[in-house]
Amino acid sequence: MISFLSNYPFTLIEATLFYYMVFRVLPCKYNGVKRLSFIITAILFYSFAVYFCPVNSFFYRIILFYIISVAIISFLFEGNFYIKSFYILLNYYILLTSDLMAGNAVSYINRTDINIVLFTSDTTIITSIISKMINIILFLISIHYFRKLKYDISKKYWVTMDFILTLFIVTLIFIMYINASLQNISNIYSLYLFGISISFFALGFLVIYFFQEICYFYEKDKQNSIANIKAKFLEQQMAHQKIEAHELRIIRHDIKNNLALISNLLKRNNLEESKKYIDAITVALDETKPAVNSGNIIIDSVLNYKIAVCKKIDIKTQINVDNLPEININPLDLSAIISNVLDNAIEANEKIEQLERFISIKIFCYKNFLSIVVKNPFKNNIEYDNDLVKTSKPDKMFHGYGLQSIKLAAEKNYGSFKFYIDNDIFTATILLPIELNIQE
Repeated sequence: MISFLSNYPFTLIEATLFYYMVFRVLPCKYNGVKRLSFIITAILFYSFAVYFCPVNSFFYRIILFYIISVAIISFLFEGNFYIKSFYILLNYYILLTSDLMAGNAVSYINRTDINIVLFTSDTTIITSIISKMINIILFLISIHYFRKLKYDISKKYWVTMDFILTLFIVTLIFIMYINASLQNISNIYSLYLFGISISFFALGFLVIYFFQEICYFYEKDKQNSIANIKAKFLEQQMAHQKIEAHELRIIRHDIKNNLALISNLLKRNNLEESKKYIDAITVALDETKPAVNSGNIIIDSVLNYKIAVCKKIDIKTQINVDNLPEININPLDLSAIISNVLDNAIEANEKIEQLERFISIKIFCYKNFLSIVVKNPFKNNIEYDNDLVKTSKPDKMFHGYGLQSIKLAAEKNYGSFKFYIDNDIFTATILLPIELNIQE
């Protein structure tokens, strides 16, 4: 009982620090009292499991608790497996580094064998206190660094970090196995191993620092690419509006002469020629009218421009857009979503014969969701990257952001982006929750 009271609190501190770090950096699936009760239960379960675990092999204990940690964190927190795995491995890395530093420091100062330090009551408590102090410092630094990051970076970066941390942990376990043997030769090895612990401490945080820099570069590069897409879209919109305004000015300039000519034809009772002139003017005026008038200026502007682009390159368009209420969605995100999904559809059409070209666009509101469904032919081989179609363009560093931009913009507005390919038809579906401003 005395052993439990003197040792279990340190295990409880480790478990608390671990789940506190994960809680601070990953979104929890639950809220309020349920979240608090689940996290407290997880901490108690994990700490008791560690303390009373009958497995003696240090290596197998780590594997066992890694599996338990994955199960608990997957239940409590959102995020991909390799992100959760990273934080579990980081936890073990911090704990092992702290124990190695504290154990060898106390061993060298007391000129005592490491086994005596770890398993004799007085020195064990001193070592545990020092180790937990190092734990707290390292966990707080880790929280400070990682809570600022977004987790939509490429999967390969997370997998690489998981692999690096695994190598660190295996190396630390190996060092712990040879620790006692080296100390039997000379106590000076405690000092050497303490130095190795410090080196691992520094190396780990250098890795963390460079990982953060990679994340920062990736995020900035992605933001710049999305900003360039939006800037290009606005430039195209302005160009299209200038063309429409110019055509309208020409029609207005000529309308007086056309009316005078029609009046003259009517005076001569030349009804057929008059009718042809009136029909020609009607057609010219109809061509200046927007193809879409949903009531939402962003959607109308994007669709009318893209429809005009489709006409120039002989792509048939099938438009079915409802009259829309006021939509409280970020205008830049909404324009980026529609613009990018149509750009991908246009690009796919340009690769096939003219007779096969078409784009189907449906936009409607259903149960407080804005639904956008776009279909187009797609006859390329499919390659996937992070659940998205991989770019077929040669400059992969600065292309392939279209689908990513759609996904990010949809998720930013608490929506979803899904697609599937069936019988050479690519179907993209975007759902965005909206707030209907209805005056009561």
